Amino acid sequence: MSKFKVGDKVRCVDSGTFGDLKDGDMYTVMDVDLDGLIYVEDSVSGEYIGVYMEERFVLADQDDRPDPTTPLQTHPTGAVREVKKGKGVQHYVRCGFPRLLTDLAKHMENPLGRNWEKGLPLSSYADAADRHWTEHLSGNGDAKSLISAVWNLACYYETLHRVQEGTLPQELDDIERDRRSTVKYGEDIQ
Repeated sequence: MSKFKVGDKVRCVDSGTFGDLKDGDMYTVMDVDLDGLIYVEDSVSGEYIGVYMEERFVLADQDDRPDPTTPLQTHPTGAVREVKKGKGVQHYVRCGFPRLLTDLAKHMENPLGRNWEKGLPLSSYADAADRHWTEHLSGNGDAKSLISAVWNLACYYETLHRVQEGTLPQELDDIERDRRSTVKYGEDIQ
């Protein structure tokens, strides 16, 4: 007799070496046989996944997550997933600067982490980047001051692009320059 029945939501705890299972993912039991095998489908797409030993799964609770205090995000499909706070954006992290990009992702978790997208004057980013960089060079800073300098330069760069593109107001470009660059975002930099 199986510990699961047709329609049960189960979570994979042992994906094995081969197959389409992923540890932690949710599946729906489609059928159960007497030999302890269950037929599962992807809980979101409904796509048939395969036949597996029931020991590879646990029954998923309504509130099935490692830490019940972890906030959940419900998607339009009805699927529920833990909010990614603290995990970074892995497809960016793998591109070659894992420490830098992981630390930038942590920087965005600040309650005001996406506030910059509303538009701040370029001078505020330049001043903050200079302050953090100077703090780092003086020996009084730490890794946080260095990542803060990089963060502010990245915000400066993206804001400048958005001003040139017209998606943010021209007034945000408040930097006095001796010689205005004619290079636009996306063009080759000489």
